[in-house]
Amino acid sequence: MRERICVACKTTFSSIDNRKIYCCRECYDNYRHSLKPTVKCNYCGKEIKKRPRDIKEHNFCSIKCRGLFQRRGITGYCDYCGKPLTRPKLYINRSKRSFCGVKCRKDYYKINGSPLKKDKIVKYCLICSKEYNVVPALHNQKYCSMDCKNIAHSHKMSKRGNPNWQGGIANDEYAEEWCRSLKLKVLKRDEFKCAKCGKVKNNEQYDVHHISKDKKDCSMENLITLCHKCHMKYHGSTQGIRYMDYSPEQWKLSFLKWIKI
Repeated sequence: MRERICVACKTTFSSIDNRKIYCCRECYDNYRHSLKPTVKCNYCGKEIKKRPRDIKEHNFCSIKCRGLFQRRGITGYCDYCGKPLTRPKLYINRSKRSFCGVKCRKDYYKINGSPLKKDKIVKYCLICSKEYNVVPALHNQKYCSMDCKNIAHSHKMSKRGNPNWQGGIANDEYAEEWCRSLKLKVLKRDEFKCAKCGKVKNNEQYDVHHISKDKKDCSMENLITLCHKCHMKYHGSTQGIRYMDYSPEQWKLSFLKWIKI
């Protein structure tokens, strides 16, 4: 151990560490604190000591002083009634007008007009021809309300506008021989067995499918048994293919390929 002299209190002390220059923690804190420069709190004026790297444009002795300093107001006047009011600097710089209450703001804009309404564009609805106003950012708007927009969308997606339109075959009438007894004959011929998955369940609902998608062709060769799940899967797999794009023979070939997959 070697004897050393404390830098803070100038007393001698013994230590194994050659780098140690303070005799205790108290001397270390006091000496480091004495090296800090003195600054004043920007709100209450109290003198405080801070490290040089911690000194900023605004310095505070506590969190309370910092909050009160940030909430300090700037004196102004109401733009409608002229009443003096105090507002934080942030709100004064952000808004062009200052009012003492909601009533003064409403009365002011009733007389002078709202700045939003002054810049609005007059347009006419394409569905109901009603006149309406929009801000410049919505100059491409074509409809006055969501109801009119939905009506226009339904017109657009009807018939040829819909990618799944099959030429109106859903409204086509079936042949005269299409009846329950014919369906039962097809089910008995196929032994109540789905042509795709091969399930046999008497309690499950089975459908009879037209292979060529021609409702008037009710011959036994054009009818086949499918369970309801596979029937819906097949029609879902042909979405996007128009009925008139394929001939009956092409529909038969596509169905036979689908069964083998």
